[in-house]
Amino acid sequence: TRIPINGIKLSGPLIPMRIRPQAGSASPVPILCRMLTEMRVNIAFMTSGDTQGRQPGLCCIDAGNYAEVAAAVHHNALLDASVTFDTEVGLLSFYPHQARMDLLVAALNALVEGNVAVHGFASSIAAVTFVVDYEHLDRSAALLGDCMALPSCPAAFRSDFKVIQA
Repeated sequence: TRIPINGIKLSGPLIPMRIRPQAGSASPVPILCRMLTEMRVNIAFMTSGDTQGRQPGLCCIDAGNYAEVAAAVHHNALLDASVTFDTEVGLLSFYPHQARMDLLVAALNALVEGNVAVHGFASSIAAVTFVVDYEHLDRSAALLGDCMALPSCPAAFRSDFKVIQA
């Protein structure tokens, strides 16, 4: 039985920043967020294990901001020791999840059975978002489409615009 949802949304290419706090050091999370704010770089996705920043986290930024952000990270000793960059990822969101565990299980099973690496996930009040390799983003959407019942216009959509801080 396919589970009904209203839609699937795909992001553009993003660069993941893995945050691994160093023992005995201040949390890199607030420092990183402050730096990105000052640079006017949007955070497309962010998870952190706790509010004190003692657990690993994941932050995704637009691929176009990579060089500028990487240079700034390398100029800060704490961030340079705590933040690593990885290859391009994309965000795959579906909605609404309506707190249905069977929907989350079906989505994870579809991605795992399709050999798609899931680098992170989060949920909001309405959507569930998975972080997957960008090169597999369209295939990931197709895998979810196979196990979920979409409305009459089932194509996953991409945003046609970007918000840039000025």
